[in-house]
Amino acid sequence: MKPARIFSLTAIVLLIGCSLFGVFEERALNFVSGVYQNNLSFLALITQVKLVLSGISSIKIPFIDGATGDVQASIAKIKEFLLFTDVITFLQVLLISISKSWILKGTTVVLFILTFVPPTKVFCAKVLLLSLALNPGLILYTVIVQEIAQEASIDFGDKYLQQLKTSVKAVKAEKGALMQQHALELTKINNGEKGMHLLKKLSEDISYDFKKTTASIKGTSANIRILIHEGAHEMTSKIVGFCTMIIFTMIVLPLGYLLLIYLLFKHLFRKELMSLVAELHKTPDLKK
Repeated sequence: MKPARIFSLTAIVLLIGCSLFGVFEERALNFVSGVYQNNLSFLALITQVKLVLSGISSIKIPFIDGATGDVQASIAKIKEFLLFTDVITFLQVLLISISKSWILKGTTVVLFILTFVPPTKVFCAKVLLLSLALNPGLILYTVIVQEIAQEASIDFGDKYLQQLKTSVKAVKAEKGALMQQHALELTKINNGEKGMHLLKKLSEDISYDFKKTTASIKGTSANIRILIHEGAHEMTSKIVGFCTMIIFTMIVLPLGYLLLIYLLFKHLFRKELMSLVAELHKTPDLKK
């Protein structure tokens, strides 16, 4: 038997062994599940920001209405990206979960055995390669992506997610205080007293903030004013960067992976595997 054919058979046996013993399965699933959960968390947080801004804009403070409208538009675009990447990450989690199934692993073993049966060897050898591309192929691919991300210090949204959670919590608290004070101001007006000082001050503060060349905002409703002042620029850039990373690692790179499998199947494994099977299963000529 030629060394290349021995190498092919050894590689197939090792891959089947990796599949049966579940090497790196939990690590791969934890990684993609973590990215999926981050995606869901970002969706929940920007929905909360949208609700906060809707409540603030209902106060009808001059100049704030237009500014919150710009932020709302940015949030709508972010949400579209997140909904798209949510589907991608969910499918990735689903595929890895399916690849862990003992049904698939058992099928892989059966296919390997059937490659030793002359009537089915060609078809089963082809299907076997596709099965191995899913497990352990997809598992190993995911772990490699995770390892590269760690080595390159690529953050799949973890750091900014914590920052955004803190920011949204502060904004929600300020919104509650602002709405409560607004209700008190309206009560004063209804009772014939002088009111609306808070809204006038907030409007003036925001107008002043927008004239600044740097964002150094303090005082009343500072987090709300920072959000409006920035126009959700940081939120947009960070979350779109997160979505882009998902698209690259879970669509672009997997497509390259599938192309590689196809090329290997067509130009290398197909030839070597078929030759190996033919050599192992040469049947004696009954006429002799």
